[in-house]
Amino acid sequence: MLKNALTLMLAPAVVAPVYAAVDWMTDLDAAKAKAAAENKAVLVSFTGSDWCSWCIQLKKDVLTQPDFESYLAENFILVVIDVPDDASLVGGQEQLQKNQQLSAQYGVEGYPTVMVLTPDGQIVGGLTGYADKDSARESVNVALLNARTLQEAATLPPAEKSARMLEVYGGLKQDFPEAAVTLGAEIFKLQPDNEQLKAELELAAIKAKFADIPEDDYETILTKLDEEIATAMPVNQDLLKRSKAAIVELLIVNELYASETVEDVLAARKRLLEEVVPLMPQERQAEMKSEIETELADPQKVLDALKTQREEESANTLSETEMEQLQAVMERVEAHENDPEAALRILDEALATAAPVMQTHLTSWKVSILQELGQRMADTAETVEDVQQIRELAIQLIQLTVPDEEERAAALKEIEEQFADPEAVLEQFKQQRH
Repeated sequence: MLKNALTLMLAPAVVAPVYAAVDWMTDLDAAKAKAAAENKAVLVSFTGSDWCSWCIQLKKDVLTQPDFESYLAENFILVVIDVPDDASLVGGQEQLQKNQQLSAQYGVEGYPTVMVLTPDGQIVGGLTGYADKDSARESVNVALLNARTLQEAATLPPAEKSARMLEVYGGLKQDFPEAAVTLGAEIFKLQPDNEQLKAELELAAIKAKFADIPEDDYETILTKLDEEIATAMPVNQDLLKRSKAAIVELLIVNELYASETVEDVLAARKRLLEEVVPLMPQERQAEMKSEIETELADPQKVLDALKTQREEESANTLSETEMEQLQAVMERVEAHENDPEAALRILDEALATAAPVMQTHLTSWKVSILQELGQRMADTAETVEDVQQIRELAIQLIQLTVPDEEERAAALKEIEEQFADPEAVLEQFKQQRH
């Protein structure tokens, strides 16, 4: 119950101590050499130590907890690759650039990312984003097992070797797709008749060809899709046709949104039926055709609804002056990113005089800060008074986020029930932290 009431509250952004209890190296090449000499895997923490709140929290809650850090030191050579805003934290701009290049080289798309590598640099697992200690340990254990599996596989005959490598490949595909492709290519050399692996590697290669095309360059994307559809394996042709269908549908729906006449609506419906439906799998075509015909059965009604929608959206669009004002407020709030109370005061001052359309944006931002503040308070609550403050904050969040009067009353009633026994709530917070 309590968890439900606080689902909007996010993790805190507090600064944790630097890695200290165990030797974390900062030179990845040296770490790989040491790992090879000591027959260990390498664990790399890619982090943003002075700006990434989840990185700070992962280090505080997990990586530097004495029992967990000791476990890591026993089984891995530990490396931290830091990309802070303040280059002096890593010894200067040159080292920061090297760390940024390493992050790109290993395909880091977000922070924190923890990777486990073999001594020769093959990624074998890890975790992306924040995880609690139990989940992190499970992910690291799996990665360690993968590293040992690849080490053992290197000594086996080709058929057994590829089978063991496939075990690792299967687990990598979701969280570390680029690493999976690298490993998959090695396996395919040993299993050139593996049609499923061949299709997966082909699809990965096709995706790579689109990496440098801007997401909104639909003309180029559609041309490239047609080229790939013509030569791809059948199973990949179906996937590529679905991607093409999604883009064509998006473009037609955008045209539909701008419709000014019934004829515009009819033209959009015709294009959807003739250009999108045929790209869908055979078993889906009849259903999709029926959906289009049903939703656009009354062109005049559709046109009226679209005009109403455009008018409402226009009323909520910021003017150039309002955009500048909102940007100025954002800059002031960002200057107090480590002081939520000050940020909230700035937002409240702006809300007092802002136009209604700006108030929507400012209120949304205020909610996100209150969520973060609430989680911080929950993570540090030590007294019944702390619990009461969290209760007041939860009430404020509901008042800001639940516009319907009846729903708001029901939500406030639930809060009162959940916080009826502050001492029990406090104990629950402490148990959750433990």
